[in-house]
Amino acid sequence: MSNSSPLPEYMMNITGFVFYKVAEMSRQLYGHSLSPLGITEEQLGVMIVLQNVGPQVQARLSTPLRIDKATMVGIVNDLERQGLVKRVPHPQDRRAVQVHLTEAGSSMIGKAYEVSDNFVKQFFSVLSPEEQGMFHEMLVRLAKNAAPQADTILKQEENTRKSHE
Repeated sequence: MSNSSPLPEYMMNITGFVFYKVAEMSRQLYGHSLSPLGITEEQLGVMIVLQNVGPQVQARLSTPLRIDKATMVGIVNDLERQGLVKRVPHPQDRRAVQVHLTEAGSSMIGKAYEVSDNFVKQFFSVLSPEEQGMFHEMLVRLAKNAAPQADTILKQEENTRKSHE
């Protein structure tokens, strides 16, 4: 395989596979670009939800980010250790806690937006600004179309797992 092609030429005509590999490469590169900040993509996602929606019960953070609840516990634990979020007793439910974004978390989001902007400029530099806009719109349409299908698959997998327990 040459350096100019990410995949063997005979795989380049399989759109689904190419899309998967580009998504995988972009995730690796984006994660690498965030690593100097000491956060992951998932952690950034949690902080962005908190910034935009406000304090949330931990379990509710899973839904918009499409992250299972067990994984979310670890993400919130890591964010709390870094002082980027804090757990606070829920004002109406003594059994529950809410996750709040801290001032340090808000500051981190600002830094992450700068990193994200630089990543996008570099990663998408092969596309014109018009193509970048079109591509973004197409990705949003694809995500909206894929979400219900992915939800159905996740529910089926969860039901299968529960039936084997």
